Amino acid sequence: TTTGAAAHMSSMRTLTLPRPHTDAPIILWDLDGNAFDWSGALDAKLLGLEPGYRIVPVEERTHYDHPFENPHNRETLDAAMNAEGLYDGLEPLPYAVEAMAEMREEGLDSWFCSKPYATHPTCTSEKLASVARHFGPEMAAKTILTHDKTLVFGHLLLDDKPTVTGAAVPAWKQIYYGQPYNAPGTGALDIPRITDWRNWRDAVYPALEEMGFNLKKLAFS
Repeated sequence: TTTGAAAHMSSMRTLTLPRPHTDAPIILWDLDGNAFDWSGALDAKLLGLEPGYRIVPVEERTHYDHPFENPHNRETLDAAMNAEGLYDGLEPLPYAVEAMAEMREEGLDSWFCSKPYATHPTCTSEKLASVARHFGPEMAAKTILTHDKTLVFGHLLLDDKPTVTGAAVPAWKQIYYGQPYNAPGTGALDIPRITDWRNWRDAVYPALEEMGFNLKKLAFS
């Protein structure tokens, strides 16, 4: 009935967010282009399949989906995007491994949260293997693979994607990992950014303090 539907919608509006099992801030890390050099891995696959493939220079990659903008050869691009080993051969971005270790040492409950490529048959298992190899098995166990990050609870999302959208209004606030396609002037959001993992505290701690966390009371464990 109309009355029943209205009551249901009213109850939905009063639903509360999940209650964490810890008082520590929950930090979600994206993988591709944030923790790992995904573009470098894709470029290597493209050139392996077609040595003359025209690669867009890094400084000219002003759009997030730059590989799909007028690709040199769409067939080669599709083959590279679905190639075995693309995600298993990922290398960490500079100082990403150290930054993750520091966050955990300083009491931040850090997780990986990444979107798998839908048509790649082994994307999920390869991503987990790359995380385990470079960040350790414990972080592989703390890796969430989802097609909608807005449904995942956290306080901060560290992600290079200019706009992360989905079915829900997310609980987290986003911080960019700096890439040419989210730089000022590209239409990206005016939000904090990390341009070097060695300086992650300059963006993360002010954002947490703004959200009401008492940094002096964080459990360093």
